[in-house]
Amino acid sequence: MEKPQAAARSVSFRLLLSAPASQVEIHSASVVTLPLDKSPLTGDLMLDSRNPQVALIVRWKIPTAAGEHRFAKLTLEPPGQETLTHVFDADGDIDDFLELPFPAAHE
Repeated sequence: MEKPQAAARSVSFRLLLSAPASQVEIHSASVVTLPLDKSPLTGDLMLDSRNPQVALIVRWKIPTAAGEHRFAKLTLEPPGQETLTHVFDADGDIDDFLELPFPAAHE
């Protein structure tokens, strides 16, 4: 018996970076590689409603100095649900994930 495909739903996002980046990717039900020509970065991403999580990779254009922290503030606006904001913080490049506290869709 085949497993049913996960229901993926589109969610609007906004990403604010504390410094210029050379690479930004958001991994969820699909991978979004973002253009770096504007700030904040905005768009839509797909979330798997059975396993809603987001992974973020940010490679900074200029490496951080000793003791310097940089951040990426991610805001998600799922339809019909409260807006969620999370700040990823690191003393170098960001490579982290967030398990979301809500399903991407009411099933």
